[in-house]
Amino acid sequence: MSSKSTGVIQAFAVNTHQGAIRNYNEDRVAIILNIACPLSKINLYKHDKKPSLPSWPKINYFAIYDGHGGSGCADFLRSNLHNNIINQKCFPEDPAKAIKLGCAKTEKEFL
Repeated sequence: MSSKSTGVIQAFAVNTHQGAIRNYNEDRVAIILNIACPLSKINLYKHDKKPSLPSWPKINYFAIYDGHGGSGCADFLRSNLHNNIINQKCFPEDPAKAIKLGCAKTEKEFL
């Protein structure tokens, strides 16, 4: 993020490249900006009808998944890991615990 006379400019970039052995790239990338509150938690966080509840925080998710011999796991992680993290009961109050639990749940689902 940088400040310019025209305001704040936000930019995100990612770069992956194929390894020396394969002629294709197995890496996958996830950039998800401003993740919405999951439906399972909508009654716990503020929206128009319940202003007394706490607000769902602004959450951005950035991840690079390295294929290491196949893109199947990287594809699965890109589609599921962030949801398994934010759907933990302890999220967003304890993000470190939610990441651990979300990773364990995702691994179990993949296997």
